[in-house]
Amino acid sequence: NFPPPEDRNVNMMPFILGNESSLPEYLRCYNHCIKQCPIDSTEIGKVCYLTVNESMVKSQTTQRRKGLHIEELDLFPSEISTGFTPGNIPYWGEGVFTPDKFEGGLYFASNVSATNMVYNALIDKNVPGITDKHGNCEHLRNFLGPGTKLEAGQLVWITDRTPHEAREQQEDKYCQFFQVVTSRVTHWNDQYYTPNPLVPFPENVTISDENKLS
Repeated sequence: NFPPPEDRNVNMMPFILGNESSLPEYLRCYNHCIKQCPIDSTEIGKVCYLTVNESMVKSQTTQRRKGLHIEELDLFPSEISTGFTPGNIPYWGEGVFTPDKFEGGLYFASNVSATNMVYNALIDKNVPGITDKHGNCEHLRNFLGPGTKLEAGQLVWITDRTPHEAREQQEDKYCQFFQVVTSRVTHWNDQYYTPNPLVPFPENVTISDENKLS
C-alpha cells in the first residue's frame, strides 16, 4: 500500500538501501515500499535511487514519461559532452535476470491501474542508433507485441533496456508513483534529479548538467 499522499516529488534521489535513516524524514513512509522490492542482498549498503511522484493527473495526460523508451542512454561520439566520457557506457540500473533472483535493474509501481505499460523485450544496444540518445524507441513499437498494463499497486522489475511507457489516464485522478533504481548507475543529472544531503555520491557516478531535452 502507498502511504497517504502529501504532494511529495523527488526524482532519482540517492539513498542507502537498508538504511532508513538515509532517507529524508518526509520520505521514510516509503521505506515499506522499498522493502517490498525483492532487491538482491548484494545491494544492501549501496547507494540506490528513489523516485516518488504524488500529484493530480488530468484525464488524457500522463504523470510519467510518455512514449516508448528505455532507460539506458545511447550516446554517439559526436553527441558526447563533458557529462559523458567516450568508452564509458552509461547505465541506469542495468539489470540481469537469473532463474532465482533479479540482479540490478529497477522497480516501480503506481496506485492507478493502466497508467504504465511494459513490454516483454530487451533492446540490443549493440545495434547503433536503435534508440536516440534519450532512449526513445517509438519506431520499434510494431515489433514488440501488445505489452502489459500494470494494475494498481502492481510492482514490476525491469532492466534499463526494457521498453516501457506511461499511458494516459482515463479520468482526473490523484496518482502516486514509486520507483527504486538499483546501484548500477553511472550518471546523475543535477538539472532534473533530487539531491540528498544525507548521502554522498559513489565515486563511479558522474554528475552531469546535460539538458535531457536537447
